[in-house]
Amino acid sequence: MTNISEQEKNEIFKSFAFGMTYDEISDVYEIDLTDVKKLLTDNADKVHKIKSYYKKMEE
Repeated sequence: MTNISEQEKNEIFKSFAFGMTYDEISDVYEIDLTDVKKLLTDNADKVHKIKSYYKKMEE
């Protein structure tokens, strides 16, 4: 897996929470698509918390 900093991981989680696709994240952050899918799958709980937070902020 590509070496990704914690800051970049958080940016990827936020990007996914805001609706970017796996392909878009792969292109923007120049990370292999397989690594993007693994990162988001392995950290699904964090991504869900971010989505929930932003959803509450919209209300």
